[in-house]
Amino acid sequence: MIGHEHSDEVRRWLCYAQEDLVLAETLIGQSGVAARHICWLAQQSVEKALKAALIFLRIDFPRRHDWTFSAICYRLIGASSTAHLTLPT
Repeated sequence: MIGHEHSDEVRRWLCYAQEDLVLAETLIGQSGVAARHICWLAQQSVEKALKAALIFLRIDFPRRHDWTFSAICYRLIGASSTAHLTLPT
């Protein structure tokens, strides 16, 4: 991926993350909505934002649905130690 394609891909994943988060926030407190569904949307939002970070950092990762949140975090932590990236705590 080069230039604008790279930026577009990062923006696309951040947009997906924002959409999931907005929906989760919208559903909070609505009757008939299970908390687990809101939590799932929030988790999906974080996972998509982390994928955007991996793309931004040009860290390759498998593009499949069974790739877990912990694997994404592990990949970012590994990148931070090799790329001298400081992650917020």
